[in-house]
Amino acid sequence: MKTHIIHLERYDNVISITDKLSWGKTKRVLLVYPPSKVLILQRIDLLMIQRAAKKMGFSIGLVSRSKGVRKLAGELNIPVFKSIKAAQRRTWMGEDPGKKKNFERKPLKDLRSMGQEAKLKEPEWKSHIGVRLSFFSLGVLAVLVLSLLFVPSAVIHLKLSDRMQSISMLVEADEKVAGVNLSGKIPAHTISVDVEGSRLVKIISKTKVPDKFATGIITFTNLTETEVVIPAGTIVTRLDNAGIRFETIEKGELVARIGEAIDLPVRALTPGEAGNMEANSLGSLVGDLGTSLLVTNPTPTIGGTDRFTTMATKSDRSDLFSSLETELRLNAIQKALVFLPEGDIIFPDTLIIGVNLQENYVPAAGQPGDSLSLYLKLSYSMQYAEYSDLIRVAEPAINADLPAGFEPIADSTMNIEILKKPTTNPYGITNLNLIVSQKIREGVDTVYLSRLVQGLSVQEAYRILEKKFGQDTKPVIEIAPSWWPRLPIVALRIVISN
Repeated sequence: MKTHIIHLERYDNVISITDKLSWGKTKRVLLVYPPSKVLILQRIDLLMIQRAAKKMGFSIGLVSRSKGVRKLAGELNIPVFKSIKAAQRRTWMGEDPGKKKNFERKPLKDLRSMGQEAKLKEPEWKSHIGVRLSFFSLGVLAVLVLSLLFVPSAVIHLKLSDRMQSISMLVEADEKVAGVNLSGKIPAHTISVDVEGSRLVKIISKTKVPDKFATGIITFTNLTETEVVIPAGTIVTRLDNAGIRFETIEKGELVARIGEAIDLPVRALTPGEAGNMEANSLGSLVGDLGTSLLVTNPTPTIGGTDRFTTMATKSDRSDLFSSLETELRLNAIQKALVFLPEGDIIFPDTLIIGVNLQENYVPAAGQPGDSLSLYLKLSYSMQYAEYSDLIRVAEPAINADLPAGFEPIADSTMNIEILKKPTTNPYGITNLNLIVSQKIREGVDTVYLSRLVQGLSVQEAYRILEKKFGQDTKPVIEIAPSWWPRLPIVALRIVISN
């Protein structure tokens, strides 16, 4: 048997379902529940629908896997099935599928006789012109009635004003947190970027640097009875400071006699005033000759000088590094923002130098120069919060604070702003003070509203809408065809646009 199938929606009620029943053209109507555990209809609702269907000559059945629905259906003796196919295959409660009867096959008549018997004489009243016109008029009237119901349509544009909703909330970001916590905790992610830069500064610091070498005379005395050869380049140092050294400029020879002496010229190995030694201060000989000779300078060494020149100090280098590194920090944050999706928030307090990739000074340390340049290449790492995590933690909080009767606008974007600069405590937890805002609009029950104005004139519909939503709403009603005087009688032909 053919079955009229009606798929129920969550907003359906007794009135809308009874209305849908009236359009059925079969003896069986199957109400299909949506896949939800929520009971759309209560017991009294099912009872009223069952009685209405009985008056219309229908048998109703239900399709649902819900235990609650199946229990209610059992109390009212309404057949309930797990699927539409099962409902179409099985016999419903109260129907008699009939039984096959055994009968004896009778001899077949000839085809001509069967054809004569099959002909039925048409009653005379059917050929009457009045009867034919009456049936034709009823058909035309039925078409007109259907046109009145289904041809007209209407769209009601409601221009409800939007408003902003905002809340302030505190969010904690921690790299130890694995996922978003509705209590206000989100994971902190890490990003690394490499940045490079250079800077040149003018040097005004004056530093004393060695200039000329000190020279003098060293007396070598033979302590043995053998001949001693003193090669050029023999090193002589102070008795109390082996770091100050002189070398002989010429070669010398001592005859084989104890006490034999010779004077040789010497020059300091390093320039500067430090090479000016007082008399008898040089007395140590470097090398194997130290056991054979006695050395001393009978006169002071002179001629060593220093001069003042422009040269970067250790402090100059430190200041240059600090200023360039500060600039690179800002560049690292900007570069990270380019890499990250829009809306992600970086925590500046967590920025650290991961690796010092390259550091070059010109001129090198200890070299004079009127300027100092530095090239730096550093790798930075920093923590940040993902915008998607912020949305997931903010959305439940702001929606829980919605004013009564309002709902978020579906196509609008939630806006998240930082109220204060993120701060990170010693435990690595960053506090984010946020302002979360979104556009909201007064909710509209479209089913109720379409039933409220169905079949009314445009003027009557305007008065009802302005009374309900206020005159500032200025609703617009568009009827198709445009010459149709009233809104559709069928509520389903009315569309509410907000």
